[in-house]
Amino acid sequence: MRFPALLFISIAMVAIASTELNAGMLNFGLTGLPLNAEDYRLMEEAVQPLLTDPSLPIGTVRSWSNPSSGNRGTVKLLQRFETEHEGSELPCRKIEYDAQIRNSTNPYRFLLNRCQIADGSWKIL
Repeated sequence: MRFPALLFISIAMVAIASTELNAGMLNFGLTGLPLNAEDYRLMEEAVQPLLTDPSLPIGTVRSWSNPSSGNRGTVKLLQRFETEHEGSELPCRKIEYDAQIRNSTNPYRFLLNRCQIADGSWKIL
């Protein structure tokens, strides 16, 4: 499976430029992935249990699908861990995102570490 260079650059830019959640959606929506706002909402809805439910086993996969755009994908819990950030220990999750874009043969796959900050939101670190 090929990992498109544009996706790598987009994710790197996101990790550097914007690590906050915006209205419950991941901020990487405008950096090159051909997904619409509803796709991101569905993706975020699918990932929430993986972030917040400690009873889900590692390897749990949740699917999302947008009939309007024809895009679909999965999110998978790969790891739970803690990390120190700005003097605090934060609970974190390593999540694998897969997105299959309508009329595209190559899926997008990327890994993100998301950590819960003091206000309860999940930040990309």
